[in-house]
Amino acid sequence: GHRNHSRLHFVLHYIQENLTDKILVDKLCQKAYMSRNQFYQWFRQQFGITPLEYINRERIKMAKQLLADPKYSVSDTSYRCGFADVNYFVRLFKQKEGITPGAYRACQM
Repeated sequence: GHRNHSRLHFVLHYIQENLTDKILVDKLCQKAYMSRNQFYQWFRQQFGITPLEYINRERIKMAKQLLADPKYSVSDTSYRCGFADVNYFVRLFKQKEGITPGAYRACQM
């Protein structure tokens, strides 16, 4: 129980600290001392979503904060949140939030 909790904390901390970088699931598996299959199963048991879905959710949260600041363009925000492809960011944001990042920003102003 305790080891599971600290392992989870360690993995989540690593994700938060590296949100702006490319996060490889293999690296997360190493951090958790698990095989890829074990890690996916364990992560899904903890959160009900895959590691990538969790990472993207956290990046979208971060993007929403940045979009509230007019000095960051949508593409700036995309890159600052660890997305290599602006189009993917816009699609994912719209899928998760129901509106595009530009429309979200307009609502914030």
